[in-house]
Amino acid sequence: PTRQVYGRKHLATYCATGEATGIVVIVCEYPNAEQAARGETESNLMFNQMSGHVSKVHKNAVLHVVARSDAPVDDVAKIQGVFRTL
Repeated sequence: PTRQVYGRKHLATYCATGEATGIVVIVCEYPNAEQAARGETESNLMFNQMSGHVSKVHKNAVLHVVARSDAPVDDVAKIQGVFRTL
């Protein structure tokens, strides 16, 4: 299930998180692309300490994926692919 999370710590307007088998996904929305890039930088200060973390900026949103070592690599790639189409 997806749930809203506190966006302020990501400098975001809104964030939602969800989980799949071995994968945590967080998507945050920002007022514009510049704020999204700034938010990614700020969030990565925390998330880059976690093994398996990757982030992507697309338009005014940021995707964070944290995958356990046993998570299917193809699933992470699919998540990133869907995000790029939004």
